[in-house]
Amino acid sequence: MLRLIKSLLKQYLFWLILFAFMRFIFMLTYAGPISRTGAGVGEILSTFFYALKLDVATASYFLIIPFFFLFIQSLISPPWFNILNKIFTGLMVFVFVLINAIELGLYQEWQSKLTYKAFSYLDHPDEIIQS
Repeated sequence: MLRLIKSLLKQYLFWLILFAFMRFIFMLTYAGPISRTGAGVGEILSTFFYALKLDVATASYFLIIPFFFLFIQSLISPPWFNILNKIFTGLMVFVFVLINAIELGLYQEWQSKLTYKAFSYLDHPDEIIQS
């Protein structure tokens, strides 16, 4: 049971670090526009603090499936649950980093991060191609 908790805490910490790192990359990429707003170093650093609630909630959602994998593995211990956990985590990291990479490119043009509205345009790919 201790191994289950230790593994989940490691994954939890991994996600929190990844979220903070991607926020840092975004801020670094748009350092010029951010500095033109007059934001000081304290205000920029406070974004990490204020985003912590959202990061904790998102990491919790991402860890629901790994929790079940690890829980079942602690009961019947098939080794392939580790592989499933790694595949799931790898897929989630890939999707998360891909979305952040897209946001890095689109933010300069749209001046906003991705929202549901941006994904609703995928319903009509012909309009995307025409524009």
